[in-house]
Amino acid sequence: MSKTFLELGLNERYVKVLAEKGIETPTKIQEQGIPNILAGKNVVLHSQTGSGKTLAFVLPLLEKLDETKQDTQALIIAPTQELAMQIFQEVKELTKDTTYNVEAFIGSGNIKRQLEKLKKAKPQLVVGTPKRVLELAESKLKLHNVESVVFDEADRQILDKKSNEDYVQLERRMPGNCQFIFASATATPELLNRLSQKVSDPVFLSVNEGIVKNKIEHLFIVGDRRQQVDQLKGIIRNLNVTRGMVFVNNLERVKETVEKLSYHGIKAGPLSSEQDKFERADVMNKFSKGELHILVATDVAARGIDIQNVTHVMNLQLTEEKEGYLHRAGRTGRMGKEGTVISLITRHEINKLKKWAQAFDITLHEKQYQYGKLTDYNKSDRPQGKKPINKQKPINYKPQQPKAKK
Repeated sequence: MSKTFLELGLNERYVKVLAEKGIETPTKIQEQGIPNILAGKNVVLHSQTGSGKTLAFVLPLLEKLDETKQDTQALIIAPTQELAMQIFQEVKELTKDTTYNVEAFIGSGNIKRQLEKLKKAKPQLVVGTPKRVLELAESKLKLHNVESVVFDEADRQILDKKSNEDYVQLERRMPGNCQFIFASATATPELLNRLSQKVSDPVFLSVNEGIVKNKIEHLFIVGDRRQQVDQLKGIIRNLNVTRGMVFVNNLERVKETVEKLSYHGIKAGPLSSEQDKFERADVMNKFSKGELHILVATDVAARGIDIQNVTHVMNLQLTEEKEGYLHRAGRTGRMGKEGTVISLITRHEINKLKKWAQAFDITLHEKQYQYGKLTDYNKSDRPQGKKPINKQKPINYKPQQPKAKK
């Protein structure tokens, strides 16, 4: 039986704020992570996108803060400005009934104003991006009393060559008794090996029960690549999608897809890495208000942005790696809600998708879009001469569990 947030050792004031947000039961990663972080252990939080990792480290960090100490006690490092601000907003909401001084220091902020804030008071908890925190640490931001540091999206910060340089500098600035916490949706052997070398006695907490195995339906439609945008347009209308994300693999396809959907009266907007922070904020704001119904994005642009209440994720192009499918799927069905993932693929991509399904232990349902309706795939409706690669179970594919060796 799951424990309550109070039973995990959290203050009632935080439990009250969570209840106001409709969060009453801890997720698996929260149930495992909160007690270990409260105990002061070095922790690696590994769970899929949408499983509640942010609260798994934010809540115990707040619980450990000492209101009487006017020093920076906790530091949360995020790889992008958008992610840092999302974490900061979560922190602000949870601390609204406290006297804690919490600040966000990101690269796009005015550094002079940030220095002025640090002159007036030392924040007890800081959320920031790596380079800006390092810049401020050269003068007014004192890190020698930091008790806990979090590296969110640790795989991105540690495995990427450029980001790793910032990580190494930040790690060196932490005091010897500092608690290290790493959060990541992926846990490659390389990442785990590096963390084992850098941090003493880390507790690895891995929760496989995440977005792909909960209330998400995984659908795919086999068709001609040239017809897929038209199919996409029809599916959005047929399912009345007003909170959806469409994923493609490059900037050109983002622009092209937005233009085609918009031409047919679908309220679509782009989310791309070439946009500046104001353009991205404008698109996100319009989507939040319902002025846009569809966000067309690349993986790079969407990673690190928490987009709430997405009901449908549509893959107009599959990713190269299976982890990309996982990250995309994690945009819907967050925190136990229902969601749907629809992949528009060619016959040559069926085996690829089936392998991913086996790796993640999910069930795929084949559908067809004909005459303005999305229906179950009927083998007799497939054009003659175009036999599917998926010969055994074209409608529902459930990966077989390997037999135990005798």
